Amino acid sequence: MAQIDDIVLTHHERSKREKELRLLVGVDVAQDVREPEPETILADLITGFETLEKVVEAGDVVRFFVDLAKRQGGRLLLLRNWGEGLRVMLSQGVDLPPRLLDPKAVRPKVITLRETDIFTVLAREKMVFDGPFPMGHFPGELAEALGAAEDRPVLIVPLPLRGRWGTFLYLDWLNFQGSDRIREAAALARYAVMRLHSLEHDVLPVGPETQKIQSASMNAQRQREMIGYSDLKPGDLPPHKVYALLGELTALPQVANRILELIGNPRTTAAQLEKEIARELVLTARMLRVANSSFYVGNSEIKTIRDAVVRLGFKTVRNWTLVTASRAVFPGVDTSPVLNRIWSRSVRSAIASQIVAEELRLQDCEIAFVGGLMQNIGQLIMARALPGLFERIEQISDEREVMMWKVENELLGYNHGALGALLIEDWNLSKRLGQAVRNHHDVQADTDPEQLGAVIGLGEDLALSAEVKEPEQWEKVYRDSEAAHKLGVDWEKFCIMTCQVASADLDGLD
Repeated sequence: MAQIDDIVLTHHERSKREKELRLLVGVDVAQDVREPEPETILADLITGFETLEKVVEAGDVVRFFVDLAKRQGGRLLLLRNWGEGLRVMLSQGVDLPPRLLDPKAVRPKVITLRETDIFTVLAREKMVFDGPFPMGHFPGELAEALGAAEDRPVLIVPLPLRGRWGTFLYLDWLNFQGSDRIREAAALARYAVMRLHSLEHDVLPVGPETQKIQSASMNAQRQREMIGYSDLKPGDLPPHKVYALLGELTALPQVANRILELIGNPRTTAAQLEKEIARELVLTARMLRVANSSFYVGNSEIKTIRDAVVRLGFKTVRNWTLVTASRAVFPGVDTSPVLNRIWSRSVRSAIASQIVAEELRLQDCEIAFVGGLMQNIGQLIMARALPGLFERIEQISDEREVMMWKVENELLGYNHGALGALLIEDWNLSKRLGQAVRNHHDVQADTDPEQLGAVIGLGEDLALSAEVKEPEQWEKVYRDSEAAHKLGVDWEKFCIMTCQVASADLDGLD
C-alpha cells in the first residue's frame, strides 16, 4: 500500500511542477498527445511483457500503466474502494473537479457505488474489462467528469491490495487510435492480472522444475557466449565437446529414419516408398519440387510422389530426405540470417559435389551429394553451438582473405569436416562417407579409391566460387583449391563447373 501511496504523491507533485513550468513559459497546460509510430507498437508490446514479468505487487503494475499512458498520450485514473464508495487517488490527462481529487484531504470525496457498477463486479470477479464505455454500469458523477461516450473504448484493471481486490486503473485514449491502444494495453493488463493472481496464491507462472530446466539452458547459453576465443589454442575445444553443446537436437527425425531403412532394403518398391513419403507433408512437397526442378529436368511435369520416385531414383530420394531431415534439426535456419546463409551454402555444396562426381564419372555420384551437404553442416553445428567462435572465425577469414577452414585449423586444430563426420556417425550413415567428410580439406590424407574427400572439397570450393558474381574473382578460389589440383581439374574446367553450380536453381529446394 505504501508503494502505491508513494506513486500517487510523487505523481501529483510532478504534475503540479509541470503545470507551473508550462504556465511560466506560456505553454498550454494540457498535455501534448503523442501518437506512437506504427512500427514501434510490436517493440513496445514485447518490452511491456518483459517488464511485467518482473511484477511482484500491485504497485509495480500501477507504475507500469502510468508510464504507458503518459508515453502514449492516454488518460488514466487510479481509484480505490473507500468505505462504501470509490475514491480517485491519481489522475493523468483528465482535468477532474477539485472535489473529486485531493490526495491530502482528511475527508476525501467518495463516489457512491452500486452493486451493478463495473467496479463492484470487477472487484468480485477479479477480471480485466475492455470494451465500449459501460454507461449503465458506471458511477454517474465520474462518467460526467470523464465526458463519457458510449462508443469510446475503455480499459479497467482491478488490482489486489492487502488481499483485497479493491484498487482499479481506468484508461482511455481520446484519438482515432484509441481502439488499437486499448487492445494493446488490455493484452498487457491481462498478463499483469494473471501474474498477480499467481503471486497471490504463491504460485509462480513458471513451475519450479521448469525453472530448473530454463536456468540450465540459459546457463549453457551464457557459457557458450562467454568462452574466451582470443587465447584459444588447438585442443581446447575438441570436436566432441562442440558437438555435445547441441544436445539431442541432432537426432535424425523418425520419418527420415524410416525412409532410409526402406531405401536400404533391396526389396522395397516405389509404391512402399511413396506411401512412407506421403506421411510427411513437408517431405512430399520437397520431393515434388525437386523432381520438377531444372537440376532434374524432365519432359513432363511431375504431379505424384510415385512419378517423382521413378524420375529421381531411390538414391536421390535418400539425398533429399537427408536435406529435409537436416533442416528439421536446425530450426534456427528460418530465423537466423547467419544460419540461413550457411544452410543455403550447404545445399549448394551438395549439388556442386554431385556435379564434380558426375564430371569425374564416380561410380556412386549420389554419395558425393550427401558428403557435400554434411561437410558444410559442420559449419552449421559450429555456428549454432558457439556463435561467438563462428563470428570470430569469419572475421579473421575476411581480414586475412583466407579460407575459413584454414582459420578453423589454426584456432581449433581441426575444421568443420570433423563436426560433419560426427553427424554422419550419429545418423549411422556410411563410414566411407564419414572419412571423406573428415578429410575433405586434407586431401593428402584422403585414401578413398575414388578420392571422395577431394571431390567433396572441390564441391565446397565451387559453391564458394559460385557465390561471387565476378568470374575474375574465381581465380583466387581455384588457386587455393587443393582439391582441384589433387583431382587434376584445370582452370577452364573449374570455370565451367562453377557456372553449372551458379545456374542451379535452388528456389524452393533449400
